[in-house]
Amino acid sequence: MPTRSEEFERLMKKREEDKKKKATKTTTNYGNNSYQFEEVAYVALDTDVDKVVRIVSPFLGSKLPGAVKEVYITGYLLGDDGKTHKVIWPDHKVKPDYFLWKVFNKVLEFTWDKDENGKSFKVFKNEKKYPELFNRVYKNNQPDNAKEKGWYPQKYVLMNVIDREDYDWHKINKKLKLISKKATLGSEDAVFYEPGVPAALWTSLVEDVIEPYGDYADYDVVLRKSGTGTDTTYKAFNCFEERKKVRNGKEQYIVPGPLTDEELSWSFVNTDKAFKVTSYRKIKKILGIFIEQVDATLGTRFFDELEKLVAYEIEQIKKLAEQNTNESSATVSAVSSEPIKKVEPKIEQGNKVETTSAPTPTRKRSEPVKVEAIKVELDLSGYVGVEFLSDENKAMIVGINNDGTLVYDVSSVKDDTSKSQLYACNEDGCGFQSPGAFEACPMCGYKF
Repeated sequence: MPTRSEEFERLMKKREEDKKKKATKTTTNYGNNSYQFEEVAYVALDTDVDKVVRIVSPFLGSKLPGAVKEVYITGYLLGDDGKTHKVIWPDHKVKPDYFLWKVFNKVLEFTWDKDENGKSFKVFKNEKKYPELFNRVYKNNQPDNAKEKGWYPQKYVLMNVIDREDYDWHKINKKLKLISKKATLGSEDAVFYEPGVPAALWTSLVEDVIEPYGDYADYDVVLRKSGTGTDTTYKAFNCFEERKKVRNGKEQYIVPGPLTDEELSWSFVNTDKAFKVTSYRKIKKILGIFIEQVDATLGTRFFDELEKLVAYEIEQIKKLAEQNTNESSATVSAVSSEPIKKVEPKIEQGNKVETTSAPTPTRKRSEPVKVEAIKVELDLSGYVGVEFLSDENKAMIVGINNDGTLVYDVSSVKDDTSKSQLYACNEDGCGFQSPGAFEACPMCGYKF
């Protein structure tokens, strides 16, 4: 694996090459718009309040662990249930044939025209012909809201950092945090974070910090958010070289020198796991009715395609679960098949010492491996409904069977059979079983 300095040098060379290519190419502008099942801690940016951090993630494009990552998120996509949902998309340039991109492009199909001044503009094919489809995708059914961006995902940049103002948290938890562009206070003092920061902040980091001063892991950086709404701007600068620019008395948090061994040992947030592309089952759950409407109106067959994608996804979950079960069973087998040493105890009879062979103990055949025996990190990303469960419900999920069903620990509700007994989900086509204590189906998300 390359060293960090080698990766830095490689990526800087690549950036220069990309600049040259960009100067000779035209680019297509697709548009804009604006949340995770792994424990993630955030450091949020406040408007006009400087934030001192040490960025630990290797640079965007690096193959080193914890590298800066781009994600594409629609924070508020209107679902069939009338509620908004977070949807994570793949990069259009990497996967242009992704299912939602195809639906998006079909509904928002357009041609180019020119006005009397010769300026080009888009003419959407379905805007006036099928406004109920067009407005759902283009504006989340809010056609008069100029700020509404509809389905189109916004690019965010994820970075693991040390929050200098909350340094004790890092020392206690031995983890890094992600930067958040904004934190919002909800009901009962719950805080909701928009993960990541806009690409504009990464651009400032590259142009104003990395290019003039080198690897940002060697010095603290100030991140600054200014303005509101569409006038919001983001800026980054080197704390030491531009210390006089630091505001709000934040100079006291600046720490000189390279990362310590302790800081280097702190674990990254696994952004690949926490920000997976939304499952096809969730897409069917929140958009299935609308997609059928698109098919009926435009003569497409998107819903059939979605059904096949969901079936394939479920099959892959089952295969992965079976693989994990086999690996766990192999581990248990290896442990239980260690050779049993033959013991030769000595029995004293008067002055005579007699040696006898102890009977060879017989071992029972290993029971099927139980999750409690080997603690494995469960990948529940394919189970759409898990995000709708309470923490108490989630704690009851302790394993995955090789047929994709879940293993539950109902000991906390064993005295109440109505909560400990398993029931089948009554949502059409689901039938997934879960304890009566569950507030929603972990498979499809149907609320009981």
